[in-house]
Amino acid sequence: MDLKGDAGLTGRKIIVDTYGGYARHGGGAFSGKDATKVDRSAAYAARYVAKNIVAAGLADSCEVQLAYAIGVAQPVSISIDTFGTGKKSFRRKIN
Repeated sequence: MDLKGDAGLTGRKIIVDTYGGYARHGGGAFSGKDATKVDRSAAYAARYVAKNIVAAGLADSCEVQLAYAIGVAQPVSISIDTFGTGKKSFRRKIN
């Protein structure tokens, strides 16, 4: 699979930013946006959490999903899926 992106900054191919399609995404591009844009910063935060869950040996694979609503500072939903590879339970409901 060729993972080279195009030369543009704004709207660079989302597939490149999501590991060749391995990671799910909402469709918004990350490149060319400042860190205040939640579609970029939340995606990077979710990657960081997932990477550290795997690095800590808590799971072999991990996906973290965050959902935001306009005007709400905190995520309205947080989901962690270890695809059955988790060494510990990650069940928590966020209200």
